[in-house]
Amino acid sequence: MDVDLLQEEEYAIGGLSPYSYYHGWCFPQNMEFYNRFVCFNNVPKSLIEEWKRIYIFLLKKETFLWHGKRLLLKNPANTGRVKLLLDMFPDAKFVHISRNPYDLYFSMSRFMRTVIPLYCLQTPPFDEIEELILNLYAEIYNSYFIEKKLIPAGNLVEIKYEDFIENPIREIKKNL
Repeated sequence: MDVDLLQEEEYAIGGLSPYSYYHGWCFPQNMEFYNRFVCFNNVPKSLIEEWKRIYIFLLKKETFLWHGKRLLLKNPANTGRVKLLLDMFPDAKFVHISRNPYDLYFSMSRFMRTVIPLYCLQTPPFDEIEELILNLYAEIYNSYFIEKKLIPAGNLVEIKYEDFIENPIREIKKNL
């Protein structure tokens, strides 16, 4: 990981605002507060509007950088933001890559124990972080399963992570 490498746009949102759940990695004692900015539950409308303004600003900069080419964004947090993204971009296309939740949990738990200490400015409460990971995962997928029905027909592709890893070319040809 490096600031000069390509990353999820969530990092850039964090660089432009306090509305990124990645700030919880720097301030793990406040992780629950920052996790609110994934699905935006219990967040004032004014902050949601500010996030939208920042997000559009960021995407305009990226579009300019890439000379108007269509952007392909990979951001796990967007799984819990389908309605919000559709409000901004009604014809957006979505690719959802699902993974076995047990594998995902162990991967994320290992990642958090490895990465959070590199970034954190507070002592990480790892016993609480694991519960926060589970709670956020449940919140994201509760939101996704409700909101994916809002995606226009033909604008959603769902792929299993394991199938994609096994044969990426086949999955791309089959689904896109």
